[in-house]
Amino acid sequence: MNIIPVIDYMRGQVVLAEKGDRAQYQPVYSALCKHSDIHSVLQDLLSFANFNTVYIADLDSIENQQLDYSIWHKVFEAYSSVQFWCDFGKQVSAWNDEMLDAENARPIVGSEVFTDIQDLADTLDKLKHLRPLLSLDYKNGKLLGPQELLSTFTAWPQDIIVLSLNRVGSADGPDIELIRHLQKQLPGYNLYAGGGIKNAKDIKQLQSSGICGTLLAKSLHTQSISAQEIAHFIG
Repeated sequence: MNIIPVIDYMRGQVVLAEKGDRAQYQPVYSALCKHSDIHSVLQDLLSFANFNTVYIADLDSIENQQLDYSIWHKVFEAYSSVQFWCDFGKQVSAWNDEMLDAENARPIVGSEVFTDIQDLADTLDKLKHLRPLLSLDYKNGKLLGPQELLSTFTAWPQDIIVLSLNRVGSADGPDIELIRHLQKQLPGYNLYAGGGIKNAKDIKQLQSSGICGTLLAKSLHTQSISAQEIAHFIG
């Protein structure tokens, strides 16, 4: 079971997400992290548990602001033993030009920033040599992005994130009904769940359902999941 800590980055610092309402996100300050700069947060996360993958969402880029690739070049170089999964919104399409030397980073193509199914498919195809992940972004049970993804789309990458934005930062638990529905729709793919995971019981439920991994943020910062429990899952 892959346990993947999440870093939400906005306006030069790491923030703590709260149910997808990005206007309300505040700099992270928690039992785990006393500072909100990206390197301090990464050091705290990696000291807490032996994570081998970290998910990064550059919220400024996702909200269609300019992306500063130089920040992430430095992060990838400084933590070369960690694999980074990176959601840069539609700016991800520039990855080929900007990130050719980032061997320890993979692009995420998030459904929420696309309106056209062909544009999304073309982006996945352009990045296929980098093993992109597709994030199916949901809010209140509704897919954000081209609705054809659920009916006519065929160019699925192997790794798919199921992200329930309205559950992010909550203690509502994962959307098991949605996950089971997508497992039936996408047999044979690696699904990763994000949003609402609050404790080890939730992770065990996901593991028993066949989910390959889960994204964690608030539960790490509140330490409702202990380092010992994390170690149990990641081995």
